[in-house]
Amino acid sequence: MRAYREILRTPGALAFSGTAAIGRFGGQMFGLGIILMIQGIYGSYGLAGAINSAVIAALACTTPILARLVDRYGQARIMRPSLAISISCLSCAIVLAVLRAPIWAIFPAAIGFGATLGNLRAMVGSRWNHALSDDSLLHTAFSWESVVDEATFLASPLLATWLATTVHPVAGVVACGVFLATGGFAFLAQRSTEPPARPAAANDGVTGVGVIALPGMLVVAGVMVCLGAIFTSWDLATIALFEEMGRKASVGIVFMIIAGGSLVGGLVYGAIQWRSALRTRFLVAVIGGAVGCGAFLFITHLWVFGVFCFLTGLAIAPIIINANSLAQRMVPKSALTEGLAWVGVAINVGAAIGSPVAGFVVDHTHARLGFAVTSLACIGAVVIAAAGLRKLPPG
Repeated sequence: MRAYREILRTPGALAFSGTAAIGRFGGQMFGLGIILMIQGIYGSYGLAGAINSAVIAALACTTPILARLVDRYGQARIMRPSLAISISCLSCAIVLAVLRAPIWAIFPAAIGFGATLGNLRAMVGSRWNHALSDDSLLHTAFSWESVVDEATFLASPLLATWLATTVHPVAGVVACGVFLATGGFAFLAQRSTEPPARPAAANDGVTGVGVIALPGMLVVAGVMVCLGAIFTSWDLATIALFEEMGRKASVGIVFMIIAGGSLVGGLVYGAIQWRSALRTRFLVAVIGGAVGCGAFLFITHLWVFGVFCFLTGLAIAPIIINANSLAQRMVPKSALTEGLAWVGVAINVGAAIGSPVAGFVVDHTHARLGFAVTSLACIGAVVIAAAGLRKLPPG
């Protein structure tokens, strides 16, 4: 744990990492919160998945653009007005839901929220890269941020579920907005640790379409698309399965178990100074996560379900840590925020696919078959990682 203590002694690190964690806590609440809100008010998992996917799709389309602007002009200058618009759109969507407005009226507000939200995780990664020059410490820093993500995810599903099922269906989304605004603006207020703006260099190898065209980035992005589909299809199928069993209020505990496994996996993974090739570790983690997630289609006992949640979680954080580390090695510093943002964008693209597909399957068959969508995404992740392994940097 000495490496963790060392990075957290970096001036300003606890402040920017901590405030970003508050904002990301709100972001973690949104997916489950919006599903519970729409299903609770309008009575359809399909509509819930469609709205969640619309938000994720908007986020995926605009985040690389916002990230590129952040690299060019600075985090606070771009994201303060953008975050203000995002929170306003979210507030509008909540009011429309409370008034039981036609479902089509909620889509523009939800899309506006996603389109202007940006990616706090990428901006935190850029700050760590600016503050640390040692690659081994950067590995620990990226691991720390994955641990923070999982720590927030341990509490956020339980809070979102409790608020939506015992207070009001919109309460979880309201809390999401409060955390996003509080943490996001506090993070952006810390100017001393903000990386300097970096105008694009003529020889940085980045074309007009951005860093996604660089060698290896498409491989990482492809795996992350599958990972996003795994996340949302698993989430929706699990919620539906527990409702089918009359245990809907307990679903947050299940999410906490898988997040707990990921937290442990990320904490241990980041504490080890690995000698094996980074791309090899990436492939091994993808295979481990895919085997675990693919098994849920066949699990029938709740205690086995819980055990597999924890074991599968152990592989999730290392997958994302390695993806961020690979992106950091493949992109120039002038486009670092954009490169790190593409990891999150790809996950969101997959999430936008997995949520409505799983919702459709659940609405028209039964809950357990939603895990078939998860299994297909698992297969895709392994195939892409294995086929594109040689395009990734080894170190």
